[in-house]
Amino acid sequence: MTREQRRLAAIVSVDVVGYSRLMGRDEPGTLAGLKALRQEVIDPKIAEYGGRIVNTAGDNQLLEFPSVVDAVRCAVDVQRLMAERNSSTNSEQRIDFRIGINVGDIIVSGDQIFGDGVNVAARVQALAPPGGICTSKVVRDQVVDKLGFTFEDLGAQEVKNIARPVEAYRVEFGAALPAPAASAPKSLRLAVAVLPFKVAGAHPDEERLAEVLTRDLTSSFASTMRMTDVVSRDLAASYHGKPIDPRRVGRELDAMYLVEGEVRRADDQMEVDVQLIESSSATQLWSEDIAIAQRWRAKELAPVIARLAGRVSEGIKTASMRRFAGPPEPNASPLELTWHAYAAWNADNNTVHGVLEARRWFDQALKLDPNFLPAIRGRLTTLGAELDLDPGAEQIRILHEMDEMSFHAVSLDSSDPTSWFNRAASLIRQQRWEAALEANASAAKLASDSGWFLNQRAGIMLLIGQPQEALALVDRQLATDPQNQEERGWAMLQRCRACMALGCYDEAIAAGERGVALDNWWLPHVYLAAGYALKGEAAKAAAEIATTQELRPGTSIADLKKLYWSNDSAFVQQTETHLLAGLRKAAFPEE
Repeated sequence: MTREQRRLAAIVSVDVVGYSRLMGRDEPGTLAGLKALRQEVIDPKIAEYGGRIVNTAGDNQLLEFPSVVDAVRCAVDVQRLMAERNSSTNSEQRIDFRIGINVGDIIVSGDQIFGDGVNVAARVQALAPPGGICTSKVVRDQVVDKLGFTFEDLGAQEVKNIARPVEAYRVEFGAALPAPAASAPKSLRLAVAVLPFKVAGAHPDEERLAEVLTRDLTSSFASTMRMTDVVSRDLAASYHGKPIDPRRVGRELDAMYLVEGEVRRADDQMEVDVQLIESSSATQLWSEDIAIAQRWRAKELAPVIARLAGRVSEGIKTASMRRFAGPPEPNASPLELTWHAYAAWNADNNTVHGVLEARRWFDQALKLDPNFLPAIRGRLTTLGAELDLDPGAEQIRILHEMDEMSFHAVSLDSSDPTSWFNRAASLIRQQRWEAALEANASAAKLASDSGWFLNQRAGIMLLIGQPQEALALVDRQLATDPQNQEERGWAMLQRCRACMALGCYDEAIAAGERGVALDNWWLPHVYLAAGYALKGEAAKAAAEIATTQELRPGTSIADLKKLYWSNDSAFVQQTETHLLAGLRKAAFPEE
C-alpha cells in the first residue's frame, strides 16, 4: 500500500464577497474584473512571497505557502491593494475579498491538498469581514512577534464540519488610504442611519419589501437603541435611488454608522443583502445575506427585523468599544464616559478589577447626569458582577443597592427592555420569583423575545425546580442561532445546569465544555467539576476545581449556596442530589 504524502504548510483561502450577486448583476463584467485582479494583484503577490495556487473555483482560491510569515504578508498586501483600488471604484463594481489563513498538516495528492488544515482555513475565512483577514490561533502565535500587525481575539468559534471550536483572530493591518481629516471619528455624532434599501430589479414586490425593511428596521432601532441616536426615516429617505458615498452621507447626516441593503428576486424567494458601514472610513463592519419567501407577510418579517437589529447593534457596540478604548477626554459627555466604561470592562472581563474600573467611569457619568439611563444600567450590571466574582463582596449592601437602582431605572423609562432585565435580575437574587417572572416577561415583550431574556427565564425555572422547562427555553433560544458569543456561552451554561438537575451528566458536561469555550468564566467550571466527579473522572474534576479557584479564589460550597441557592424544595433536592454531591465527591471546598 502506498503511504499517503503529508506535509506542514500555511494554507490561505480567498473568497469573493457576494459572488452570486455580482454575477447576477453583471456576469461578463465580474469575470473580467476578477481576471484583471488575478493578473494585476493576486498572482504577482503570490509569486513574490513564494506561494502557489492550489485550486481556483469561481469565487474561491486555495493557496499554499511554505512560510506562514510570507502567507500573512501576502494576504495583507493583497487586501491593502484591494482597498486602494476600491477607493476609486463605485459600489456597483466593487469587488471585496475575505481571506482566511491556517497552518496545519495537509494530505497531498498530485497538485491538490486536503485535510483539516485546509478545512480550518476555509472556516476562519468565513469569519473575516469583507476586505479583512482572519487566522487560526496557530498562525497568530507564529507571527505575532515577527510582524507589525495586531490581532483581535474573536474567541473560540463553532464552525461547520470541525469537531472542536476554532480559536480565531482578526488581523488589524490598517487601511491602505487614510481617511480625510474632515471625516475624523470625533466629528461625527454617535448615530446610525438606515438608508433606503435598494432593489436589483423593477418588480413591485422588490420595492414593497425594500420599503418595509427600511421602515421597520428604523423603527426597531428607534425603540431599542439607548446609546446610539437614530437618524429619522424622513431625513434618510432623501437618498432613495441615489449613489452612496459613505463619507459624504455620514457628514451630511452627522451619523457615524450607515445601514445599507438591497433586495432582489431569486427563483422562489427574495434575497436581501444588508451591511453596516462606518461612514468616516467607508469601512464595512458587518454584512449578511437573508432569504425571505416571495409570498411574505408583514408578521413573518418580525423575526428577520429582530435578527438584523441585533446584529447591527452588536456591530455598533464592538466598533464603539474600540473607539472609546483609550482614556476619555477631560470634557467627555455622560455617553462617552459610559462607552469608555464598557470598553474598560471588555478589556478586563471576568475579573473584579475590570468590574470596579468600569464602575468608576459609570459613576463619573452619573455625576454629570444622575438620571442618565445607560450609565445607571451599566452600574447596576457591575453590582451583580461583583457578587458573582468576589466571594468577599458585601452582599446585603449590594442587594439593597441593586433593588433601589433597578426600580429607579424602570421608573425612568418603563419602555426599556434592559432595565426590566436588570430589575428581574435583582428580584431573582431576592428570591421574589413571581415578581422576577413578571419583570422578565416585560423585558421579553419589549425586546421581541430576545435570547438574553429567554436565558434569564430559564434561570428562574431552574431556581424554582423546573429544569425541563428551563431546557426547553434554552433550546428555543439556541434555535435562533445567536451570534453574540457571550449570549451563546450563557445559554450553554443554563443548558449545563438544567441537564445536571435532571441527572443527565454526559449532556451537562458537553454543554459545560462548550460554554467555557465560548465564555471562560468560573461558574461553568464548577458544574464541570461535579459532572466529571459523578462520571468517575477524578483527574478532570480536580483540574476544574483548580481552574475555578484560579478564576475566583475562595469559591466554596457555602459561597455557592449564598449566590445561587433557592429555598424551593424541588431545587434544593435536585441541587443536593446532583451538583453538591458531585462537588463533594470531587473534594470541592465546603467552606
